[in-house]
Amino acid sequence: KVIRTFLQGGSVVDVGCGTGHLARELANEGREVAGVEPSKDLFEYSKKVCENDKRIKLYNIKGEELERIEKKFDNIISVDVLEHVENDDEQIKSIFNVSGHKGLFVVLVPAFPFLYGERDKKIGHLRRYSKEELINNLERNGFKVIKSRYWNALGFLIYFLFEKILRMKVPEGHRYKEKKGINLLINKLLDFWFRIIENNISFGFGLSLIVIGKKS
Repeated sequence: KVIRTFLQGGSVVDVGCGTGHLARELANEGREVAGVEPSKDLFEYSKKVCENDKRIKLYNIKGEELERIEKKFDNIISVDVLEHVENDDEQIKSIFNVSGHKGLFVVLVPAFPFLYGERDKKIGHLRRYSKEELINNLERNGFKVIKSRYWNALGFLIYFLFEKILRMKVPEGHRYKEKKGINLLINKLLDFWFRIIENNISFGFGLSLIVIGKKS
């Protein structure tokens, strides 16, 4: 939800579209959407999620190959993707090349390198980013950074406590268990926290970092 508030214009590429659910939400807002997903399994899954929606075109290609789409876009979004890419510079260059005039690049990555730990390794993160590093990456590849903010302050505190102090696995069973009883209550409270508070207030720190670059 917070990512969608930054978008402009009518066309968007979701780089690393995963299951396709965000692509479908963007299309439901009336946007022309391209979803790019390198994983064959996720690509096939996203095809089922976006089935029969003519506003969405899906591509089983890498983010570094965006020029193959042969189109310019008003927005490119990358949510929890760059940290998995060995050469993130190459991917940002490709994103710049398919950005239209004054096109926006909205990127979300895991924040604060000192937090890098076992959970990051387990889910394939090659790095966590500092704000300065990510801004420099975008500016080095042609974008003018117009906004940056942290997100998920609550997650930062939990992550820091378990990964760095207790040296224990971060608890996240409520995300996967059936939504009833205490798990339903936890998810309702988290939904309220993010929708009403975190999406509207930046606390100056967070588990994730959002940066918006603009092509001049």
